[in-house]
Amino acid sequence: MATTRRAMRAIESAHADPELVASLLSSKSDAEASVAFSLLRYSLADRDLLQIANLREVLQLLPTAPFRTGESLDLLQRAGGYESTGRSYRRAFESSSGVFGVEFVGQDHSCRAILVHTPRGRIPVVGTDRATVGEALLLLLVRHGILLDAILEALALLGSSLTPPIYVTADDFLAEHRSENIRDTLGGLF
Repeated sequence: MATTRRAMRAIESAHADPELVASLLSSKSDAEASVAFSLLRYSLADRDLLQIANLREVLQLLPTAPFRTGESLDLLQRAGGYESTGRSYRRAFESSSGVFGVEFVGQDHSCRAILVHTPRGRIPVVGTDRATVGEALLLLLVRHGILLDAILEALALLGSSLTPPIYVTADDFLAEHRSENIRDTLGGLF
């Protein structure tokens, strides 16, 4: 999977309504994402818009805690450079914007949460069933361009590789999400 840093740069350099960009990225509703995507087509180049849409697909696939992993969490310590605290595995990272930490809470094959640590606090990456990805997490993802890559690498190490759909054209995104909306609507009728 291509690095997520290009998408982070696209978000930072976007000359578009930041609320629309956040709505596209964070919405778990295909209808809301389609509306935001359509409106952003007027203010963003297709290349940047597609990077943000593809990033959305990665965020949508992050597992909801608690979840089971294919490999034991202690593999993070043995092969991923994480340290064990007895009930979690954590690692510090440094980006151009400072230091942050990633923590996987759990043991054996059961992960209860993934947290990001900053000097200001702890932000959950998974474990919520809200309709959107939190604004605090989105800000951290943009601020620390390597954050999502670090989480994806750890998940892959644990046997939870994500395989999101990748959109090549803006029409691909809209066609896919329109068909999802139609299926959801028709499924609700019957």
